[in-house]
Amino acid sequence: MGRYKTERIFYPNRWQPTENLVADGYWYAQRNRVETIEIAAHIMNAAHENNDEELFNVGRDLMQVANSPCKFQTNASAETATDINNRPSEQIAPAIPVELLKKVEGICEDWDDSLDGIFNEKVKPTEIKKAISNITSDKITNRRFYYVVYRILKIINWIKSGDHESEFMQWVNLHFCCGWGKNKNRKKRFLFNLEDSAKNLDILHPSEWTDDTVKGGKGRHYRKLAMDLKKAFVQNLVKNQRVDDSESFEHLIDRPQFLRGAQWIIDKYLVPDGAYINNGK
Repeated sequence: MGRYKTERIFYPNRWQPTENLVADGYWYAQRNRVETIEIAAHIMNAAHENNDEELFNVGRDLMQVANSPCKFQTNASAETATDINNRPSEQIAPAIPVELLKKVEGICEDWDDSLDGIFNEKVKPTEIKKAISNITSDKITNRRFYYVVYRILKIINWIKSGDHESEFMQWVNLHFCCGWGKNKNRKKRFLFNLEDSAKNLDILHPSEWTDDTVKGGKGRHYRKLAMDLKKAFVQNLVKNQRVDDSESFEHLIDRPQFLRGAQWIIDKYLVPDGAYINNGK
C-alpha cells in the first residue's frame, strides 16, 4: 500500500495513482494555478469519501500553494466566511516540497517546443508527455519502452506521417532528461534496441502481440504497455458511447484533454468536430 489510504483518483477522465496526481498538483502550482485548484478539489473529495485525513491535508496544502481565494472552513460561521481574512490575497510563490518535485519524472525546465513539430498540430505535446510520465512498466525500460510509445502514437496518427523515429527519440531525450548522446544511426534496431526476438514487435501490429512475440513469454508485457498507452490517449466509440477498457483499435476517438481545440466548459470538455484526429469512425 502507498502513502495514502486512497490509492487511485479519477481525474481527468481516467483513474490514476494518487501520488502521481499529488505530484501533478504541485507541478502545476507554478504554471497553472487553476489546474492545481481543480486537482486539489478532486483530491479533497476523494479523501473525504475514504476518510483519508493525510490526503485531505495534502489537498488543503495544494489549495494554499495555488493561492486559492477561498480559505473558508466547513465548520466556520457565516461571519467568518465573509470577513476580510477570507478575501483573495496577493499571490505568493508556492513552497513545493522537494520530495514531491523529485517524483515528477523528467522536469528539467520550462517547456521547450523546438522538437514538437513531429506531432499532429491538433494535439498538445505537453499533455502527451504528462500521460507518458504516469505510465510505467517494471519489465520494459529505456528505449524499448519508448518504442512502444512511438508505435501507439503512430497508429493513432498523433505523430505526422513519415518516419520520425529519430526525431521522436530526440524529443524523449529532451523532455525526459535521458542523457542520451547524439545517435546518428536512424535504424530502428539501434534507436530502440530491437534485437533478437524483439524484432517481431516491429513486424506485428500491437493488437497481435502475444506472450510468444518476444522470447521467454515477455511479449505479454509489451502488449500490456501498448494497451495502457492506447487507453490513456484514446477511447473506443461503441454505439455512440465512449468505452475505456477496450483493446480494439477500431472506432477510436481522442481523449479531449490532449486536443488543442477542446475547451473545458463548467464540468466537461466541448470539442468541435474539426478538433479530433480520431473521431470514432
